[in-house]
Amino acid sequence: MEQIADATDIAKGTLYNYFPAKEAILAAYLDQESVARNIERIVRLRGLADTRSRLTASLAELIEAVRARPDMFEKYFTYRMRDRGLPLPRAAVASSPWLDLTCSADSYRRNARKDISLLGSWDVWSRYYAGTANPRDPWISPLYGGLAGLPPILIQVGTNEIMLDDAVGFTELARDAGVDATLRVWPGMVHCFAFFSPMVPEATAGMNEMGAFIRAKLEHATAAAGR
Repeated sequence: MEQIADATDIAKGTLYNYFPAKEAILAAYLDQESVARNIERIVRLRGLADTRSRLTASLAELIEAVRARPDMFEKYFTYRMRDRGLPLPRAAVASSPWLDLTCSADSYRRNARKDISLLGSWDVWSRYYAGTANPRDPWISPLYGGLAGLPPILIQVGTNEIMLDDAVGFTELARDAGVDATLRVWPGMVHCFAFFSPMVPEATAGMNEMGAFIRAKLEHATAAAGR
């Protein structure tokens, strides 16, 4: 986070931890106190006081929907929040994202001996993260979700990664859905290579690319808002 903030010339950032899987996500959102705290955190960090009432109402409806139909959680949350016009990030960057926990793309085999991960470890990680949930659930594997309406996104990936095909496939689907998606495939690079900055020249270049992308999208959004 500090590296990205420095590259983007942003003074403050927020780092979120991983949720273990959908069961934990459901529990968190069904917890009224957690919902209230999350609303205030979002409002405070992003200056969204004018959207507090809409956010509160949407999350209240979400809680009732989840209690009634837990299987519809991901669909309800994704489309309801977006369709209500609640603020989305102005841009996103993804460094070597894991987008399909079924690990079914050819690059999991093609790059198995090039990637820095231990052989077969991705299957272990996938089972640990997904637990009893379906790994094709969009909340677990975004490759299987509806991508329309996402903000501009930059995806960086190395040619030696097992997750290479995930990034390529996601970018194609996002573009088909009308998303401003930029894919940068870096020759010979490994998982999350940009975070080796400043020790490796390619990593520094990748981190600078992230910063330039975010700055450009923020400046564009700010200019558009001023018109």
